[in-house]
Amino acid sequence: MTEKGKKPAKPSPPIGRLRNVGAFKGRAGEIFLYYRRSGRRIPLPQPEGSSVFLDAYHAAEQQFRRPEIFAGRTAQDAIAGYFGSADFQQLALMSQSDYRRTLDQFRTQFGARTLLSFGKGEIEVLRDAHVDAAITWNALRSRMIMVVRHYRRVRVGDMPSNPWEGSRRLKIE
Repeated sequence: MTEKGKKPAKPSPPIGRLRNVGAFKGRAGEIFLYYRRSGRRIPLPQPEGSSVFLDAYHAAEQQFRRPEIFAGRTAQDAIAGYFGSADFQQLALMSQSDYRRTLDQFRTQFGARTLLSFGKGEIEVLRDAHVDAAITWNALRSRMIMVVRHYRRVRVGDMPSNPWEGSRRLKIE
């Protein structure tokens, strides 16, 4: 806080800003840092150059690295492989953002499970759990169909069929 009538001191510009780091000035004159790449902004903590800042910077940078193609057979590995595929890269930025949001939610809940553990019965249980969120289910279903199709093309013979293609959409009222 500043004393009444005194303006806060302007922070000096950083000497050497890292790649993809930007800053903007808030209404009260405070400076906010962010990592910007591919149209996305990820906020970074102050002060610039601190260990907390560098950890957040490297975590933001990691989100844009091309993942190893299918290091394992988990749902998380399949989703990461799909994010690195040409099919995903050719989508519009807004579509990529939508796909990421949907698949990241699924990945946090079920990422450690293998793709083979999602049989038709398991997928029907998931569908029934989403009966009140039809739009969410339909988006998840269509994205997972694409993920498993890509997985099956890259790892020929690992999965005999795509169980997500047999699942049904929910009606939207």
